[in-house]
Amino acid sequence: NGGNKSSLFSGKRHIKPNTNNSIHDNNYNLDGIGSKWYVHERRERAESLHAIQEREITQEREQKEWELLMNEQLAIEKEIANENELKKKEEKIRQKQQEKNKERQRLKQQKQTKKKSGINGSKKDSNDTDK
Repeated sequence: NGGNKSSLFSGKRHIKPNTNNSIHDNNYNLDGIGSKWYVHERRERAESLHAIQEREITQEREQKEWELLMNEQLAIEKEIANENELKKKEEKIRQKQQEKNKERQRLKQQKQTKKKSGINGSKKDSNDTDK
């Protein structure tokens, strides 16, 4: 019961308190490794260190998630920009096609009116206007 316990850290000898209600029970080794204060302090430090590590891990995870979201948003914005660019090009092509169709219609109309009026009604001339 009353045996000694040596400490590897301080070289001091720590004496276990008596289990009976002596005056030494609560005051035993208040400055040493085995003291209740020291153990409590170490536990608090370990808990706060653990909490700090948890916070850092959480912050890193949130940072990575944020970066992924930003990259995703950039990709979406690029895709939208590409789609808009493609729509503009398609619209230009459509307009050119409409202009060509209008020109063809105009030439056909012109050819038909010339045939009806008899001016330049020969086959050779009508082929020239088609080109």
